Amino acid sequence: MASSCRTLVSRFVHILRPYPSRRYWLSATATSDDVPPLKTIQELKEIDPKTGEKRIGNNFVYEMELSALANRLGFTASQLPSLQQALIDKSAMSSKEEEGHNSRLESVGKEVLTTFVRGYLSNVYPNLECTHIKDITKYLTDEPALVKIADYIGISNLVVIREGYNESKVSKCLKAVFGAVHADIGEQAAHSVIEQLIIPQLKDADLKDLIVINDPMRTLHNMLYTQKRPKPVPRMIKETGRLSHFPTFVVGIYSGKVLIGEGVGSSINRAKVEAAATALRHHYMKEIKGGKKRQKE
Repeated sequence: MASSCRTLVSRFVHILRPYPSRRYWLSATATSDDVPPLKTIQELKEIDPKTGEKRIGNNFVYEMELSALANRLGFTASQLPSLQQALIDKSAMSSKEEEGHNSRLESVGKEVLTTFVRGYLSNVYPNLECTHIKDITKYLTDEPALVKIADYIGISNLVVIREGYNESKVSKCLKAVFGAVHADIGEQAAHSVIEQLIIPQLKDADLKDLIVINDPMRTLHNMLYTQKRPKPVPRMIKETGRLSHFPTFVVGIYSGKVLIGEGVGSSINRAKVEAAATALRHHYMKEIKGGKKRQKE
């Protein structure tokens, strides 16, 4: 009976044993299904990270693409000797290899990226609250934003990985690229690249999501009082369909004779609240000219 059970268990384990993938992480010289040799880093460079298939055609030369990426960043390949390492995910290394991947550069790049973005926001937009700076920094440095940039400048096609492609690895590679610029050329160069690639994403951001304001009318009243400006006064600017199922109201918030915010809503109160929130967002996002220069000094 015991022998029979062991036989069943052995068969069950054999059935569950995963078959090794024959896509991009096995070497072309594999001779055994049980212990296939892993592809080398050079072999992995010839694989499309998104499909896991060998790149077709003779037009793709990894080293030339790497040089083109350096140029897009504003440098030459010789100025960025660490760029290649920045694109090598840890999964591409064998178990015996402890160096050569991008983990260290990614850690440096992450710190440089976060520190610069926070400093930039606090200098260029000094009216922002600390919570707003934190939320906007998170938006600009989060995975979706970084993957979008990585796709735009061509990093996504150059990452060297052994396991499945995912956006987390791509975003880490971009941070590692920032780390490579910092390591090879310096802090100012890294800041310049980050400013050119990251900061413009702020223009596409929805400030309603990034700058959340509790009790906008009260907050606006307190702000104007602190600034010794006339208190906020809501006034109806336009309305349509008051007696219909879909009324629309446009309310303006005035400080004295100055219109400081407009809001649209399905009720007068909603429009008033939105107008106050708009006025506050305009205040928070008021750019101070020369802020970037002061930050670098």
